[in-house]
Amino acid sequence: MEDTFFMSYPTCQLSWLNLVHAEIISVTSAMRKNSRWSGMSVSRLNMGGLGMSMGLRGRTAVAEEDTFRSQESPLMTGFSNLRIQLSNIFDVREIDALALLEPFLEVIRSGDTNGPITATALSSVEKFLAYKIININSPNLFDAMSNLSSAATHCKFEVSDPVSDEIVLLKILQVLRLALTSEVGQVLSDKALCEMMETGLSMCCQMRLNELLRRSAEHTMIIMVQTMFERAQDDEDPEDSDLKPFGIPSINELLRVLISLLDPHDHKHTDTMRLMALSILNVAFEVGGHKIGRFQPLRELVIDDLCKFLFQLARTENILLLLYTLRVISTVFDTMRPYLKLQGELYLSFLIERLIPPTSNLEINSEFSNTLVSLDSPLSSGMSTPLEKTMRPNGEPSIATGEVRELLLESLGQFARIPTFMVDLWVNYDCNLYCGDLFEDVVKFLSRNSLPDSTGYSASHSHILCLDALLLYINYTVTRLQAKKNVNNSLTSKKSWDQMSATDYNDGIRPSKYPSPIELLDRKNKKKILIEGASKFNENPKTGLEFLEANGIIINDSTMDKNTSIARFLKETPRINKKHLGDFLSKPSNIDILKAF
Repeated sequence: MEDTFFMSYPTCQLSWLNLVHAEIISVTSAMRKNSRWSGMSVSRLNMGGLGMSMGLRGRTAVAEEDTFRSQESPLMTGFSNLRIQLSNIFDVREIDALALLEPFLEVIRSGDTNGPITATALSSVEKFLAYKIININSPNLFDAMSNLSSAATHCKFEVSDPVSDEIVLLKILQVLRLALTSEVGQVLSDKALCEMMETGLSMCCQMRLNELLRRSAEHTMIIMVQTMFERAQDDEDPEDSDLKPFGIPSINELLRVLISLLDPHDHKHTDTMRLMALSILNVAFEVGGHKIGRFQPLRELVIDDLCKFLFQLARTENILLLLYTLRVISTVFDTMRPYLKLQGELYLSFLIERLIPPTSNLEINSEFSNTLVSLDSPLSSGMSTPLEKTMRPNGEPSIATGEVRELLLESLGQFARIPTFMVDLWVNYDCNLYCGDLFEDVVKFLSRNSLPDSTGYSASHSHILCLDALLLYINYTVTRLQAKKNVNNSLTSKKSWDQMSATDYNDGIRPSKYPSPIELLDRKNKKKILIEGASKFNENPKTGLEFLEANGIIINDSTMDKNTSIARFLKETPRINKKHLGDFLSKPSNIDILKAF
């Protein structure tokens, strides 16, 4: 494990043995201030056999001492026993880590202590971790850290004044943060980590706590999530299951909970909670977006639920919520773009629809606009910030104006800053029969909105944002031409092509080399012919089939008979009207085509 994974803390100049004794005194002194323990001491002078042989103490005194110990509080007894163990060693590193922590953890777990006592015990544990008294080489470290995380997440104390109680909660956050970010955090299990994250999130979401504490909890969660994604084990099946470090299961659970907080139709979740979840998710993808994409359970959470909720929230008129949402969308697509082809098409189509003024003649593929409309129905169910205002009477997204428009344009500009963005659009969408012509739509939109709009639909800087995105595309094109790379490999980055899925190709088979410009142009031309042929077929099946046969789409040779070729076209072309298709196949004269279909 690299040292860069661990946060650095100051070195203790005090003897570790003296420091532990000092912390014992601090906790027990705080306990004696409470009436429950006011008459108890940590330990009494024990002279043992020497005292008896000298005649200084009789057997009655010994019996009295035994009675005293039997009446002593278990919490005090724990510290007494720890002092006895410390008196028999010269180096704290020799003592069992769990034995060292247990008396302090008992105080933290006990419901009999008040806030100040619990806070003092938490401070002691924090020092043991910060000064590395508890370190990666400590005996029985795994059990010690397991008990530590359990005690901190199940902390109990008597409620007193709000200030003292919130100090305890703040101390809990500090201990949890230190337990994970220090080197000993390596041994935490998935269960322990999930409990720690649950505690932090619960503090973030409790509106009865003051805002400063909730912000501190959010900041702590962000740091813990950063560490969590940096150090999570890639191996889901380590050899020793008893000492399994945290990894994909805990990340999966964390993502599931954070994503559920984004659901705009859940009455229990407020916009404040969604903002918190969005800020944590953004950090998670900044640090571990590529790792998330490599594991199917995590990838499915992003592809399904996260994208759905993000696209729904992108319709809000709440500026702050929209800003956070667009930021997360940008980060997710930037780190997981190879896995989000369909989601990218849906989002870009939505952006263009919301940004096009009503007077614009730019045509958007109606097939995908219908998909957008059905994304979150009913619209007003359970929303803290209603979304119905962002929809036109016909159910389509309304035109964005003012600051909302600028935020959406900035989001589009974030995509345009990717050097291969426009090329990827043309290759992956415009040259694919099953996708819309996103490249053409984006370029048309940017071109038509690069000049100031006198109708008032554009905000003051909207045309500048459009012009900037268009100039970025031109600049990247010129840069590629000047690079004098091989034309077959200069179309897009190798990484993008290497990670494309098999669904990117009509035949479902990954090519052995990158498509050449000629091959891509052939795909594009074939797509135009198929779209026109499907349109003609929807108007008149006979005319459509004649057009397709004349253009070589429907063939009749030794490789495939005509009926099979027609059936393949009807089955694989998504723009065929299903009603017309049913009428065509049900005709008795087309029984052979029906069998082939």
